[in-house]
Order: sequence, then C-alpha cells, then structure tokens
Amino acid sequence: MPQSDILPQPDISRVITISYNAFDEFPLPREPARAPRLLGVAYRSRASYKYCGLRTPQGTINADEIDRMLSEALEPVVQSERTDVLQRILSTLLDPARAEALTTDDDAIRSAAVRQLSAGQRLVAAIFSNIVGFIEEGSLLLIDEPETNLHPGLLTSVIAALNETLREFDSYAVIATHSPILLQQIPSRSVRVFGRDNTDTPEIKALTFESFGEDLGELSRRVLGLADPERDFTHVLSELYERHGSAEAVEALFPFPLGVPAQSYLYALEGGLDDGAGEP
Repeated sequence: MPQSDILPQPDISRVITISYNAFDEFPLPREPARAPRLLGVAYRSRASYKYCGLRTPQGTINADEIDRMLSEALEPVVQSERTDVLQRILSTLLDPARAEALTTDDDAIRSAAVRQLSAGQRLVAAIFSNIVGFIEEGSLLLIDEPETNLHPGLLTSVIAALNETLREFDSYAVIATHSPILLQQIPSRSVRVFGRDNTDTPEIKALTFESFGEDLGELSRRVLGLADPERDFTHVLSELYERHGSAEAVEALFPFPLGVPAQSYLYALEGGLDDGAGEP
C-alpha cells in the first residue's frame, strides 16, 4: 500500500466505529459484568473505543440491538450535559418535535416517539445518541457504508447531522461508501477512490473533478464505475433500439417520458454517434 503523512498530525482522543451490517470487521468490546455509565461511557464502550452497530458478539445481526442502543444512550448524554446538543442533531435527522420527544426524561413520551419512527430513523437516532454520549474533542469516527438500510433522503440528513457533530466536537470521520448520493454531498478534496491495478495491487486516487453537487449518474459512472463492467440502463436502451429501430419507437414503450440521460443516449444512437457498446 502507498504511504503518506498527514500534517499536522491530529491528536485522536477517542475512536468510534459505526456499521449497520454483519460483514464489518470492527472489533467489539467485551461485555462487562457491570456496564460503566460515567462520562459518556455506556453500552459497548471501553476506555477510548466504542462500537455502534447491530452485530452481536456471535457475529449475527439482531434488530433488538437498536432498541437496546436507544435505551442505553440517553443516560450518558444527560450525565455529560449534552442533551441540547443531541436534540439539535436529532432535529437535523428528523424534525424538532420528534427530537424533543426523543430527548425527554419522560419514559412514556420517549417510548411513544420511538414507536413512531421507521426502522431506518430508529437506527440513526440510536447511532447519533450513542455518538453524542461518547464523543470527545478530537475523536475519530470510522463509518462503514452508512447508506445500508437507509432511505436516500435520510442518508443526506445523516451526512448533515454528521457534519454538525464533527464541527461541534472538533472531530474527524473516515467513511467507506458505494453511494453516489453520499459522494454528492462531499467536496472532492475529501474523497479518495480505492481500487486495484492490473497486478491486483491496491491503489488510491484523488478525484480530478468536483464531486460536490455533481449529477448522480456522472458520479456513478466516473467514480463508482457503474457502466463498466456492470450493465446499466444504456445496455437495455441499446437492445431496445436494435429491436425497434428508432428512438421514437423505444420511447413509446414507456408510460411516461424518458429522462434527459436516457433520451440523450437514444438519440445519440439514432444519430450514429455510438454503436451501442459504450457512451455517446
């Protein structure tokens, strides 16, 4: 692997790992005989390390972990006097009314608010509640594919809430993702593309264009390599065009007008600018 220096070197006070799936390899802290509940140290926390996720010590996924994370999260937040911070961050994720209900000390109101959340909302509320209860200035968050199990709209809110959290506690995050929606929220200077060369050696590249606000299709093609070697909508359009003989005939197969990328591809085929094997 290539090596590089980070200057100035950051002082990392705590490490928080965040994952929603069973395939991450983050270590899980050993379960204590008695859970520590002081200064933000709570469920699955040891000293300067915390695991936030759904994987059990047996390596399986258990949805009950979400409720457990939520029920254990509020006490360290209150002890560290960060209830207002958590409420503000949950307002970014959800809405102010739900954020207030989720951070109240009234168990009945909080339980009712939790029941009204979708599975994805409940998950991110639990994750951020645990982060706020444990994080200190100069912490490092390691996040594995946050798009897993989340609605695209909720994913953008997660990035906004994450940015707010990092600013609040002057901390850092490293995120592994395959989501163009997430890439669209991140400036190119903070993006690195991991791949392998023809000798199967890992390589890391910086972007040569601006990812922030870029078209999702362009990000999928230029960063994630969606169209090559995988098959995307252009292959379907090429086959339909070959079968029906004109862009107009292909468009007539769909109940609604095709979007601009699909129309551009079709009419490029019709104009002879591409043979259907690649991009116009």
